[in-house]
Amino acid sequence: MSAGILFAALAERAPDEVVLQGVTKTWCAAELRLEIEDLAGRLAGTRVLAVLADNGPAWAIADLAALRAGAVHLPLPGFFSQPQLAHALEQSAADTLLTDQPARIAELDLGFVSSGEWNGLTWMQRSLSAVFLPAGTAKISFTSGSTGAPRGVCLSAAGLMATARALVNRLADLPICTHLAVLPLSLLLENCAGIYAPLLRAARICLPDLSSLGWHGMAAFTPAALQRAVCAAAADSLILVPELLKCKLSA
Repeated sequence: MSAGILFAALAERAPDEVVLQGVTKTWCAAELRLEIEDLAGRLAGTRVLAVLADNGPAWAIADLAALRAGAVHLPLPGFFSQPQLAHALEQSAADTLLTDQPARIAELDLGFVSSGEWNGLTWMQRSLSAVFLPAGTAKISFTSGSTGAPRGVCLSAAGLMATARALVNRLADLPICTHLAVLPLSLLLENCAGIYAPLLRAARICLPDLSSLGWHGMAAFTPAALQRAVCAAAADSLILVPELLKCKLSA
């Protein structure tokens, strides 16, 4: 099962149907298809695209464009420390990077040079030799490395799509029309179940920035902000980890 099923599902949607809902802009199916193709073209020649950015449509589009271009995507969690970011970038030999935190990347002194901007993100590149990656690798998901340096898991597009399709099939009886992404998109759970699965079932995906959802880094959380976001989006689905389920919302 290839990533083509995502783009086939997107192609079946009405041109003016809203697919991605951001804070300041919505992306209808026709606009989204064009943006994905345009960015995929710009990624020609890129081996590994790293993305260090807040939740939003730009993150999702970059992820989809990497799939379209056949580039490996390296999602970088914003809560990674500087040594963890450096480790992930060095281990993957990422040669292109999109970020809303260019100062953090510059501090790493890994050779990245700013070469423009795309959808509010700084486009950075560097020249270096490739490292070996298993055939078919589409994404590298790094753990937080709580017991040491982060470890990257190489994932295939076929595996990611099979997981998303299985989730769609399992939840087929539920009337899910709008999904609200609550977890960082850099986490594989939200990436696969919060972007790929909703796209396959033609749902709208709401992608507010993390601070508006109540996140204060990964150390603190304001439940009331999430409650307001859920109500505003009229969300039918969201992904919650146990810690969030324990939060007490106001009546």
